[in-house]
Amino acid sequence: MTENCFVQTKPARSWPVLPRLVLGGLPLFLLALLVSQANAGALLNRTLKSASFQTQDAMVSAVCIANTCTTPAIFTPVTNVTCPADAGKTCTYYIHLDSQVQVTPQDTGLFYLLVDNAAPAPGPTSTDGSVAWLTTDPDSNLTDYVEIKSHTVAATVTNTSSNQTHAVAVRIGCAKTTGHATCQARSGYASLEVKVFTP
Repeated sequence: MTENCFVQTKPARSWPVLPRLVLGGLPLFLLALLVSQANAGALLNRTLKSASFQTQDAMVSAVCIANTCTTPAIFTPVTNVTCPADAGKTCTYYIHLDSQVQVTPQDTGLFYLLVDNAAPAPGPTSTDGSVAWLTTDPDSNLTDYVEIKSHTVAATVTNTSSNQTHAVAVRIGCAKTTGHATCQARSGYASLEVKVFTP
C-alpha cells in the first residue's frame, strides 16, 4: 500500500499584515468601546475643593393626609454651598445624609434631597428628589422603632455667575401604602455632609 505524500515546494501564501491585525484587534476594540460607553455617565477626575458639615438635634415630623407629604427642610437654615467656578462652569456636589428615622406601620418613609429645589442629577433619586428608606414594614412605628438610615447622591450644578451658591435641602416625608387616614414620618438626630468637586 502506498501512502500519498505532498511536498510543498514554495511557501504558502500569507495574509497581509493589516487584515490580521484588524481581525485580531476587533474584540479589543469592541471591549474598549463598551468600557467607554459604560463610563459615558461617570464623573471622573474630580478635585475636592471644599466640604460643609451640618447637624440637626431636633425631631422633625411630616404628617400626611394626602397620599404623600414632606416637611420643610429638616436642616435649618438650608445648606448653601458655593461652587468655586466661573459662570457657565460646573461643580459636582457629593451629598451624604445620616438620620434617625421613624414611619407609621406599613407606610413608606422618604428622604427628599434637593439642589436648587430640583432633584439632583445624576442622583440617584426619583424625579422629585425622593428616596424610600423603608417600605411597608408592619413592625415600624413612631414610639420604639427608630432606625438610622443613610443616603448619598451626586449633583452636578452649573453656575450662572462666578462663585455661585447652590441650596442643598433635605426633607423627611412619607407615602400612604395602607388604608389608614394618615401616614407620619420623623427625622431625629441627623448629619449632612456636602463635598464640592471641580473638573
